[in-house]
Amino acid sequence: QNISDITNQTMKMLSQKLQAQGHLLSDVVYCTVILSNMDHFQQVNRVYSSWFDHLRSPPSRCCLQLAPTAESEFQPSITIHCISRRTEFDSQTKNSRETVHVESISPWAPACIGPYSQCTQIGGLVLLAGQIGLTPETMEFEESENRVESELGMSMRSNAAVLKALRNHDMHKTLSLTIWTVEPIDRNFIDSCRFVIEDWGQKFKVNPLIVRVGRLPRGATVETQVVGEISRETPQSFGVKRSSLGVQKAKVETWTDVQEAAPGFKLTVTAVKCQNHTSIQIGLGKNQALENPESELQAFQTMLSTLLETRRKFGVVGHSISTRVFYIEGSDTIKRNWDELRESCPPSKEVMQNAVATSDEVAWIPATDISSMFLKKVNATSNAIVLDVLYSNYS
Repeated sequence: QNISDITNQTMKMLSQKLQAQGHLLSDVVYCTVILSNMDHFQQVNRVYSSWFDHLRSPPSRCCLQLAPTAESEFQPSITIHCISRRTEFDSQTKNSRETVHVESISPWAPACIGPYSQCTQIGGLVLLAGQIGLTPETMEFEESENRVESELGMSMRSNAAVLKALRNHDMHKTLSLTIWTVEPIDRNFIDSCRFVIEDWGQKFKVNPLIVRVGRLPRGATVETQVVGEISRETPQSFGVKRSSLGVQKAKVETWTDVQEAAPGFKLTVTAVKCQNHTSIQIGLGKNQALENPESELQAFQTMLSTLLETRRKFGVVGHSISTRVFYIEGSDTIKRNWDELRESCPPSKEVMQNAVATSDEVAWIPATDISSMFLKKVNATSNAIVLDVLYSNYS
């Protein structure tokens, strides 16, 4: 099969799964599109756009390619993860859907290079499309000796411009920042990221998650993905440290430690809480102990327990809106055992349904490298697995 047929079948399956949950494609607000080969980008766009032709503004989107393999060269594939919010829900809560869609070259933000909106806001939640560092006026990358700094800086400025166009939202109300890259996540890369992000000042409190993948659109070096909130309150940011004494609350800007969670592995946990939404990230550090299947399962169970503990600590009682699990390619033990681990956690079934998604609802994203970057710490923490969950604060 060619990639056009595969994309069409994938979109048909997505539509059927949404309908089974009482949703339509018009309810989709965000898609993460993962390709086996970025050379298929234009072909995928043509088919993908045909499924959203009936919409004035298609959902926001992020697109990336996994690290190439011998199989991916000959077996094209596409995976699509989406976030959907029903229209009925929005009418009941008087929340409307708004989008920012840049169709032509402008001086303030790059035009969309595919069938998507630059930003979608629904129910106060702000979801930005993946943003590469194209110069808005030329739609080209700026020539620079340091492509990471140049592209990341332009990407962040474009994000800020899009957010400003959306009811005066700004970068200081950010819940999470994912930096996708094709570069090795070494000290030079971290220093470049820190140089750019610290330009946003002390009010920007989110610790970025950096994920290395195979390729990005237009041959970009980095691509940013921002989630934020429109609210009247400035977000409260927390760092959470897992230790034998439990979970301790501290301001993100002063937390730089990584604690031993149990013999053989470490966890790092951060949470950013806004008025209506909370983002929680739990990273499991790389360790030889993870080569032992029994230790792996113990580590995964501790991650889920810590997620629930953190959720309770910050008074989150709402449902999970999005769950992403990043894991080093070739290590899919957590994926195969997810539902069993989920059922083994102590809370009631009702609590678990809100707190932890089922395996089918999780966006599983294999990566070459995954690092948690701390704004107040020189180095980053290299992870084997990162659990990233976005919650509504209220039931």
